[in-house]
Amino acid sequence: MSTFYRANLILFWGCFLATILIPHSVKAENALQLEMTALAQDIDKLIGKRGGGTFSIGRFTAASNIWGSSGPDVQLQLAAALKKTGLTVNPEEYKFEVTGNYLGFTDKATGAFGVKIVSRVIDSDGTTLAEFPRLIFGEETVPRMLGVSVQTPPSINALDRSKKIKDALKKPQVNLRGTRIATSAASPYSIEIIVKDGNDYVARSATQDSKQHSYVGIAENEVYAVRLINDSDHDAAVNLSIDGINSFQFSKTKSTYWIVPAKSNLLIKGWHKNSSMSNGFKGTGYTEPAAALLKLKPSPSIGQISAAFSAAWSDDTGRPRDESQSRCDGFGVESMIGSDPVERKIGHVRDSIIVRYER
Repeated sequence: MSTFYRANLILFWGCFLATILIPHSVKAENALQLEMTALAQDIDKLIGKRGGGTFSIGRFTAASNIWGSSGPDVQLQLAAALKKTGLTVNPEEYKFEVTGNYLGFTDKATGAFGVKIVSRVIDSDGTTLAEFPRLIFGEETVPRMLGVSVQTPPSINALDRSKKIKDALKKPQVNLRGTRIATSAASPYSIEIIVKDGNDYVARSATQDSKQHSYVGIAENEVYAVRLINDSDHDAAVNLSIDGINSFQFSKTKSTYWIVPAKSNLLIKGWHKNSSMSNGFKGTGYTEPAAALLKLKPSPSIGQISAAFSAAWSDDTGRPRDESQSRCDGFGVESMIGSDPVERKIGHVRDSIIVRYER
């Protein structure tokens, strides 16, 4: 048990203003949460017509041409949304099950690229009662779900950013320099996978396959940490996720991002619990609360670590020149007891770094 974060906690209470409290992180409602809320409402109406009943949440798998492994995140977000509607989620005894798959999707009307999740509600006899497709867009959620390492410059428009994500499906943007994993040699953002060796943490080099995907080996019982590196001239807000599940998912502090000051790095040793404790990341995959909630069983060989970097600044004098304004859509209201608050703004996602770990 150790204190492991040194950035300020950012809590959004409006589109452009944020509050930072020590320790540093950020709360934001992402596109997946919004769509799972809508899906839960559709399911609630369907089950209401059938007299109600308990629910199990089955696996959500990626299409065969998708490299991501965010099914556990879909399960957790949907479970939370179903409970808010009043439905009981019970993986042991249930009357209905919801399962599904997800894939990359281009909207014909707009040309925007995103993710389509197709969910199926099944009764106890295995009969499919209904299918519910949901579309997800967004520079932060889509690369994570699809397992895409990509640079998305804030100076280009949203449509062009989504096209860059689509292009990266065929040609991921990955650069390995020593033990650092980045999207390009010129990028100021990178991560390192640090594996515990006795009382020390040792950086482990990644490898790259023929399709430019990056891998690092982590044995089943090894404990590891993730170093977030920000060599830019401005602070960075980083969404760090394991198998799509945000590192704050099971924290008493319901936040989303780590804040890494300019020209510095931050070592994240595990799933955040509170201001002074964490559960270490392990090669076995999910943290115990996730496994207990949904009876999740990690893949026997593959997992995914993702880090999405955005610029962060306190006022317009500190805004990067290539950032027209702060990112607004999707941020909710949060309050927290802590240190004196200050204002903060967050820009568009600049780099999404994905690395698979092989057990």
